[in-house]
Amino acid sequence: MAAIKQIALVGHCAADSHMLKAWVNRATEGVSVIGVDDTDALESCTPAETLVLINRVLDGSFETDGGVELIQILGKRQNRPAMMLISNYADAQRAAVDAGAIRGFGKSDLQDPDTIDRLQRILRDLAARSA
Repeated sequence: MAAIKQIALVGHCAADSHMLKAWVNRATEGVSVIGVDDTDALESCTPAETLVLINRVLDGSFETDGGVELIQILGKRQNRPAMMLISNYADAQRAAVDAGAIRGFGKSDLQDPDTIDRLQRILRDLAARSA
């Protein structure tokens, strides 16, 4: 896996995408943030260089309307991206981790400094794995 160069916000409505993009830009350096609203755009992301932040309930045009289901689908691929679920629900987070995601966080956690620290640590860990 190469160092993460991009964070893809998958299946978020326009307002949430804007909020998450601003938050990620404040929390990270040197990482571009893109919104992904359909399967074709998701397929164009370079898996080894992309951290995918998937909404629990997908807004857009995907193979499914559930974020955990999308993680299951992507998790079966040989060349899968690093994935996190964006959800405040602990049961959804457990299901996402069971499907192969890194434990994510909820939108209500964005004001918590520990969430920024966690994202930065995850990006460092992913970069270290590629070294």
